[in-house]
Amino acid sequence: MPDSKKLIVTHQNPDVDAICGIWQLQRFDKEIYQTAQISFVPAGNQVSDQQLSDLNITSQEVIHVDTGNIDFDHHDENHAGQSSSLLIYLYLIDKYDHLKDDQALKRMVEFANRTDQFDSYHWPEPTNDRYMFMIENILNGYKLGGHGDDHDLVRLGSECLDGTYSMLKITVEAEKEIGLGKEFKSKWGKSLALSSSNDSAIKLAQKMGYNIAVRKDPDEGNIRIKAAPLPQIDLTPVYKAIVDLDKKGTWYFHPGRHMLLNGSKKHQGQKPSPLSLDQVIEIIKSIK
Repeated sequence: MPDSKKLIVTHQNPDVDAICGIWQLQRFDKEIYQTAQISFVPAGNQVSDQQLSDLNITSQEVIHVDTGNIDFDHHDENHAGQSSSLLIYLYLIDKYDHLKDDQALKRMVEFANRTDQFDSYHWPEPTNDRYMFMIENILNGYKLGGHGDDHDLVRLGSECLDGTYSMLKITVEAEKEIGLGKEFKSKWGKSLALSSSNDSAIKLAQKMGYNIAVRKDPDEGNIRIKAAPLPQIDLTPVYKAIVDLDKKGTWYFHPGRHMLLNGSKKHQGQKPSPLSLDQVIEIIKSIK
């Protein structure tokens, strides 16, 4: 059973680096830290004897994250360019060999490390409001808006990181599936077709430069055809050609004329198309 007497100490008003470090310990070193208590000290400090006494914990049961100049703190000349979340990641992959292959975790920590080095200074349009929707600014706003205490902040940040980790795992799989897809040319430019049940793959393919992306679910048989949101693309001729050929599948042509969908989680009872991926490719290629 996890040892509930462990204590993770970090600084007051914890930032992304501190929260990402705590999140890693509790998610990936569960035998030791899953149920650990969390305590806060002024930045740079170590936990006090009084805090340990109040929590009935000995100093041997304590680990410091992003503070105290011990354990997983990075504020010294020996850790230039490193964050506490990176130090914890290095500890974890040394302890648990399978985590070395976890690309989602690696990419999360790389982001947290860069964020802690003020990497956002170098981002395109760094003052654009879109960055207010990223975890760093959401957590800052939560703190500055007085919406909870430090414990609430860690809980919120950890839940956000759970979601980010899940999406990165999905993205890593989508990248692999895109690499196995069939690239072809259409009148609208570079296009891709793939067999996948991962719906994130189709949007990712568009972001990677494919103006047309087609996905057929190998299990359900449903087909989704999406075009990049460019005004010169109109999938109307593709829609007409498909419904002329397919008399069994249920198709929905979005009014924006950039999405042609067979089957949707938003609409139960739709019938999958009997068309193969190769047939759909040929239909799209035939549009002049």
